[in-house]
Amino acid sequence: MVGMAARHCPFSLQKKVMGKLLPQAFSEALRDGDLDFLQDRFVSLKIDDLKYRLTLTLTNNQLQIIPNTKPAEVTIGGNLDEFIRLAARKEDPDTLFFQRRLTIEGNTELGLEVKNLIDSIDIADLPNWIQRSLQYADLFIAKH
Repeated sequence: MVGMAARHCPFSLQKKVMGKLLPQAFSEALRDGDLDFLQDRFVSLKIDDLKYRLTLTLTNNQLQIIPNTKPAEVTIGGNLDEFIRLAARKEDPDTLFFQRRLTIEGNTELGLEVKNLIDSIDIADLPNWIQRSLQYADLFIAKH
């Protein structure tokens, strides 16, 4: 159901929601210039089990989603569970990639920069509601 909702949600609504979430989740990285390598570059996150793709870019120091009509330089793919484990810090990014539970397709160098960025984010620096959401999502997938 989550996959169907994500796939059929109008892009304008996705953009509006992500326009609120991304700056909160990555405020420190944006402030410190850690995302500058994404300037005018396109990275896709492909959630295989949901059949959903999200393409990100950095424009004028704003992390935003764009329509999937632009070809991404790199695509990081995997099932939703793996992305949740990664975001909740329950799995190490290197482990997920080496075990091929997450994949990098395209510009591997850019993909590794994204992986290193993900690895450098301290979950304790995220807003409390994001931390709690990740904890609940991780608990949910652990039980199922």
